[in-house]
Amino acid sequence: MSTASTTPPRDPDEGGVDEPPTGPIPKYTIDLSLPPRDRYKTMSAAFAPKMRALTTLFDEILAWSIPFKYPRLLVKYLSSRLLTKLHDPEQNEEIQGVAEVSGVDLFLVVALNVLLDSLLGCTSGGVRVRGKRDRRGGEVVGMMHFRTLDWGMDGLRHLLVELDFVRSESDEPEKVIARSITYAGFVGVLTGVRPGLSLSLNFRPIRSCSSLSLRYHQLLVLLGHRPSIASHLRSVLFSPSSSSSSSSTSLSTPSPTTALTSITSSPCYLILCSPSLTTAIERDLHTSTIRTSSTFLVQTNHDQDLPSSALTSQTERTIPLGGAMWIEDSEDRANCVASKWEAVARKQIHARVSEAKEEEPFQPSIVEKTLAKWVRAYPTFNETSHFGCVMDPTTGTIRLLARDGDK
Repeated sequence: MSTASTTPPRDPDEGGVDEPPTGPIPKYTIDLSLPPRDRYKTMSAAFAPKMRALTTLFDEILAWSIPFKYPRLLVKYLSSRLLTKLHDPEQNEEIQGVAEVSGVDLFLVVALNVLLDSLLGCTSGGVRVRGKRDRRGGEVVGMMHFRTLDWGMDGLRHLLVELDFVRSESDEPEKVIARSITYAGFVGVLTGVRPGLSLSLNFRPIRSCSSLSLRYHQLLVLLGHRPSIASHLRSVLFSPSSSSSSSSTSLSTPSPTTALTSITSSPCYLILCSPSLTTAIERDLHTSTIRTSSTFLVQTNHDQDLPSSALTSQTERTIPLGGAMWIEDSEDRANCVASKWEAVARKQIHARVSEAKEEEPFQPSIVEKTLAKWVRAYPTFNETSHFGCVMDPTTGTIRLLARDGDK
């Protein structure tokens, strides 16, 4: 069975589902050497009372997307009959084990895994961070991945977990090969890090593909005939290179980006960080647009190269009652972080010029403490934020994980 972390997590069943959760986000160790059905037993048993609230959350999703009662009841009935599996056999075994231990209907666990990655509003990016001196007296500098995950469904806040993955039958049985910040019962990856790579997923309400082709793809994902984007991200996070050193993994090599630009997926934004580079992949059903930076990059929930009028028009096809507000909020979150970085960069470049060192190669950077403040400041961290984090792809560690802001 899966084992809890050495530091006992806060009891996830403390307080009622209507009360906002407090304290640190629980952490569990998941042993990938175990049979898939057994990996999440400890976590599923601990979270069982909270996970049974997934019925209410599923009803909320239906109410958001289907305004009429009887069509909602029909969809729920059909879901209970048709949502029976995930595309990946290993992940399918895992969710069956989760459903058995938690007592949650299997179709609800399937729904959590195939619907969640299509409904998130988030802020993600990478920034160049300087740290302590190394043994040779040089300053350690590398990219760090910042991320807040926003969603209006407060019930999911009670299911937040950090999962540390190990392989007990490997040569290093206690070595954490990857970490994920996720929800109990969700076996894909929305936010994760391993030595050499960190990644996160943001919802994209804009698309260029046809409605028919997108709905067909989403139907195949719902029925378990195609993998979700979160399943693809898990494959990248758990790839064989996840056991290699950070120095051997870089986004300059094609493996992570190629894997995520050659798939079929619902429109989304994928943000990847290596120790030296941040990449944002703007995905449509079959196509991708890529941006990269070795100093700073931020991505929220709108395309960077479209004017607000075009963004609003396209977004209203997906969010008909709040497209304009959605874009305004997304731009505010992106501009907030970008303006802070630009102020720091201008100051450092000006100081460099004043010292007559402008001829030397120079890239601005911030300290980790500053990045933590940026992540927890409004509106980057807001009333819909479930958590904020900072991940270090150099070491494969989570440097900050908090469910509150401005502290």
